[in-house]
Amino acid sequence: MATRREKLRRRQHRKDKKCRPVQGPEQGPELARSGGVLVIDPPGEIKMSEVLHELVQPEWNDCPNEEAMWKLLNLGTIAWNAALVQGAERTAFLGDIAETLPDELRQDFKHFVELFIRRKEKLFPHIQRPILSFELTWPSGRPYLSVVSGLI
Repeated sequence: MATRREKLRRRQHRKDKKCRPVQGPEQGPELARSGGVLVIDPPGEIKMSEVLHELVQPEWNDCPNEEAMWKLLNLGTIAWNAALVQGAERTAFLGDIAETLPDELRQDFKHFVELFIRRKEKLFPHIQRPILSFELTWPSGRPYLSVVSGLI
């Protein structure tokens, strides 16, 4: 039986065959004005929305509402990006974010971020693309996650 990671890679391979760079105001107005190129589903890369969802999956079903899902995805994004750096840089990054939280939430924040960092390093050590933003929408009454990430 194939593992989830293998299934994700196969699915990404099928999508890669259909991928193409997109440029223009209808796909990315800010980026197009700056002369940049927006690449949707870059060839050879796994979808970061699937990766982020898998990262937070064990806690996903415990979310009672959309706000809880949004907070969980924010924690996952913070942990993902923190896992891309090491040592003092990681500590400073997480410390700056923890300082914005009330004292009673800091311990839970550290617990979940450390859990997600370990999970990222175990499941996706080869993916070094930072997550820039995400959008959670509800078409057809089901959650749909879209993620914007860097290429490196």
